[in-house]
Amino acid sequence: MAGVVVTKPGGLQIAFWCVLATLVLSMVSRALRSTELRFGGFEFVNDESRFLWDSMRASEFPILVPHRPGRRELATKEEHIRQRHRLGPEVPLVFIEVALGDPSEFHELPLLEVKEETGRFLLRVSRSTSVAHAIAAIGLELSKVGKPPEIHFGWSDERPLAANVNFVLFGEGNIPWMVRELIRRAEPDYERQPKIVVG
Repeated sequence: MAGVVVTKPGGLQIAFWCVLATLVLSMVSRALRSTELRFGGFEFVNDESRFLWDSMRASEFPILVPHRPGRRELATKEEHIRQRHRLGPEVPLVFIEVALGDPSEFHELPLLEVKEETGRFLLRVSRSTSVAHAIAAIGLELSKVGKPPEIHFGWSDERPLAANVNFVLFGEGNIPWMVRELIRRAEPDYERQPKIVVG
């Protein structure tokens, strides 16, 4: 086999170019698809979650706060966001936690659990293709009735290039920019778009 490869390398070259073309086309396709919302609606963990979600959509919850589970407690995150973003205690916050599913899925039907914990509303999303897609979908759904919400992010320590590569490959990274882009493409009316706040 080694002798054939050395004396007649044409087959190896064809295989190399086929593999390279497949990889390049896959990456280009994934990059182009990354800004498509592809959201087919939520499925719910239980009837209570569905009821709380419908109640939230009918009310106006002005501030959504993405929260990465395991990094800090919700109380600490709330204190940090209220201080940095100058939000008083009278402003209700809704926290969003997203657990990734299969990032290669094309159409998204995330599983949503809505809970109220110590006076805080928490939206837990699983089976999502990306963190940014889940957050954008929640913001757009809540903006269909009443005033569109604001989505408040903290600054990330991640470098911009690494964040973009992480988003394209794994569905996480550069989340505020991607949420903004997904919302902008899904809702052309600027007045109906949820606003992105990073601080």
